[in-house]
Amino acid sequence: MLSFRAVSFSSVPSRQVEIPPTTPERYITGIYALNVQAPEGTSGDWHDVFHWQESRDRPRQVTLGGSTEIDTSPIYGSYGIYQGRQRLESMGLVLPQTGEVYLANHTRAILDLLYRSLTRWGRVLNLTGASTDWLDAYDQGVFLLEQAVRLVPHFPHTAQDELRRWMDGEQQRLEELGEQPRCPQL
Repeated sequence: MLSFRAVSFSSVPSRQVEIPPTTPERYITGIYALNVQAPEGTSGDWHDVFHWQESRDRPRQVTLGGSTEIDTSPIYGSYGIYQGRQRLESMGLVLPQTGEVYLANHTRAILDLLYRSLTRWGRVLNLTGASTDWLDAYDQGVFLLEQAVRLVPHFPHTAQDELRRWMDGEQQRLEELGEQPRCPQL
């Protein structure tokens, strides 16, 4: 007769990343904002709470707009920043005790990621398909590209060329949806 010995597997509990106090000038953006249902109803990314959990090896930092790494307020002002405390609470996240929590909508989060990528690496990384994967309507993608044009003068020529290449690729994806984009010419 076979006998089986019970084996117990213990898992290391995951811990939520800390959500710092925010303001309309210092707000949650990037992949974190893309994983919250935005007021416009865009689908954003699909990983939900997985991005809000620390990894075992190192704690993640919530990406903040208005930081030294991502400061697009001189370009976009308060466009796309909204009060999102209830949205985060509905996801079961632990929030700062008091005050509102400010987040970027999906368009602003993509623009902030573009800015960070071009600032940090001089090229666009991990944003291929953003206009069609994270936004739901053709017009939303066109609007994203119209707003991305505003980034051009803030970068050196090589980064501008990278931004243009990314925009051309996104425009092509939008064209594949069946409508002719009304994107601005660079």
